[in-house]
Amino acid sequence: MKLIRLSLLAITLAFFTACGNYTEEFTLNADGSGSYTVYSDIVTGSIEMGAQMATMFAEEELTEAQMDSVKLVMADKIWEDFPGEIDSTIDMVSEMPDSFLNYGNNREYAERMVMYMRGSKEKGYMNIGAEIDFKDGDDYVAFSEYFENMQNSTGSGEGGNATMLGSLSDTKSDATYTFDKKSFKRTVKYTFVGGVESSDVQMAKMMEMMGENGKFRTIINTERKIKKAKGEYLMSQEDYKVVFEYPFMESIQGSINTDFEIIFE
Repeated sequence: MKLIRLSLLAITLAFFTACGNYTEEFTLNADGSGSYTVYSDIVTGSIEMGAQMATMFAEEELTEAQMDSVKLVMADKIWEDFPGEIDSTIDMVSEMPDSFLNYGNNREYAERMVMYMRGSKEKGYMNIGAEIDFKDGDDYVAFSEYFENMQNSTGSGEGGNATMLGSLSDTKSDATYTFDKKSFKRTVKYTFVGGVESSDVQMAKMMEMMGENGKFRTIINTERKIKKAKGEYLMSQEDYKVVFEYPFMESIQGSINTDFEIIFE
């Protein structure tokens, strides 16, 4: 089984949402600065996961009406855990070991990154996610390398061997981003890196079950008017917004092309 090494945040979100639906969103300013956020709705994911479990253990196949009833009951129960509006953040520095923070520029980016939970029943979502502002294209590339460090960290500023995610996969992803006045581009390459431990196979199977019907969405908002968008999974293109949507499991397994390019006028 092949499973790419997602960023630690993406894997964490996949488990929290249970159904593998999550969104990454770029906001690109005309001066080259911008922001990146990745998030997913805990409530929606939990409802879908509960419905899947109900189907698995039902003696007979549930009708669509019965499934809707199960989802309504679950939604009421889940929202009881989130009374009122929630807007909370987590200090990433306090959650990371010094062995990781002292590696390269990891501490700087951990201090700049905000992990959050936001939403309410009235708004119809409860998102868990993380976001960071970047100064320019080079700063975002450095931040991407920080994400890579999160999954490949040696666990030691001296260059030890233990990684934060262990040997989760036998396939590794390497995303390259280019952001300038003419375009915003992502290219992802996959590399075979070795075998899979038995515990990681179990984790991969669990993610496959949870993400079977999930979607991975990439949204790009920009202040520069968009001339053209390229990508195999382009869902919509507007003057200042582009949306791509991929099947979740295929995207993390590397079996589909998630490259894209946004060309500005």
